[in-house]
Amino acid sequence: MKKEEFDKLKPEIQEYIQYLLNIGLINTSNKEKILDKLSRTKIKPVTNESFGGETKHSGNDIIVSICEDRIALESKEFGRDFQQSLDENIFHELTHASSILDDEIEQKLTTTFSNFTDENNAFPFVNTHGYTIINEYIAQSIAQRLVAEKYKDPNLFPNRHCKFTFNENGYAPEGSSFSYEYDSSLNFYGEIEEFALKFVESVYEKRDIERLYFNHFNGNFIDVASDEFRKRKNGMENLYQMFGYMSNIIASVYYQQGYLNARYPFLSVENFKNSVNGFNRIADMEINRQFSL
Repeated sequence: MKKEEFDKLKPEIQEYIQYLLNIGLINTSNKEKILDKLSRTKIKPVTNESFGGETKHSGNDIIVSICEDRIALESKEFGRDFQQSLDENIFHELTHASSILDDEIEQKLTTTFSNFTDENNAFPFVNTHGYTIINEYIAQSIAQRLVAEKYKDPNLFPNRHCKFTFNENGYAPEGSSFSYEYDSSLNFYGEIEEFALKFVESVYEKRDIERLYFNHFNGNFIDVASDEFRKRKNGMENLYQMFGYMSNIIASVYYQQGYLNARYPFLSVENFKNSVNGFNRIADMEINRQFSL
């Protein structure tokens, strides 16, 4: 990208590129892909939405919608600085915009799992939500690294011990719920961080986050995972099930938090519990199997 092209980008995108360079996430192998997508990215302000930010593909353009009134409400609710929260949301969405987009993910998952059928409708969103846990973990963790870099404060996001409870938005009878505790420094998506990290470990043999970022920006992490699992006995079946369980988990989390309105049959306490336990069972088996080879 030439200087005159860079100068035409919105200041937020210029800033994003600079901080990515500062922490070493732009390199010779991904530079052209990242800069091409960011050159096609438009930031659009919206109001009265249930989200702080959203990224969509629109023809050749990539549209990042930012809802400042929602961000202001969340900042007040959590006692956070508004400008830092705004930066975090923008950097989060620009990470989506500059890496693998939702429609590209859907096509990869459809191709990867073309030989699998879901006769019992156990994983209705495997192609559309199966990668979301990985995708959102990457976007949020990078966004927070960039905000910490911008404000020169490595302690800006302390680790916290939290609990996530699924109870079908309170519609279930009292006592019908499933909970788990977790530790995370993420302001958002902390409840799904351990699933993302465990999945990464099942692919790479260790939680190599820098390698994950590298493959994600290159758009080939799904390919890397499927290539690795094809080498293992029943590997692709296990990979499909892990993606399926992750799609159920994130859909349930979104529903519990009010981001999904439809009451799909699989959005139940029992299914959420089975998905969490099912994912952990297969991921642990794949991780342990690598050490026994």
